Amino acid sequence: MSKTGSSCAWPKGTSIKKQELFERFYRLLDGNDPEESKAWSETFTLNGELVAFGQTYKGRAGMLQIMCTAKVII
Repeated sequence: MSKTGSSCAWPKGTSIKKQELFERFYRLLDGNDPEESKAWSETFTLNGELVAFGQTYKGRAGMLQIMCTAKVII
């Protein structure tokens, strides 16, 4: 188990800060409520882009949009 409490096998040299960021990112991605969706969108930079489902989502507002859309699809 890593220092972050995860059972994930991290590549050697991966900092604790990066491990925590990725673990938070995926935990929030799996979330089921609007607060978790908003927190997930905030892991991106203000001008971040995500290409998914044949669309490009831009900025934190776009990330929040994809989360709301994806929860309805799933």
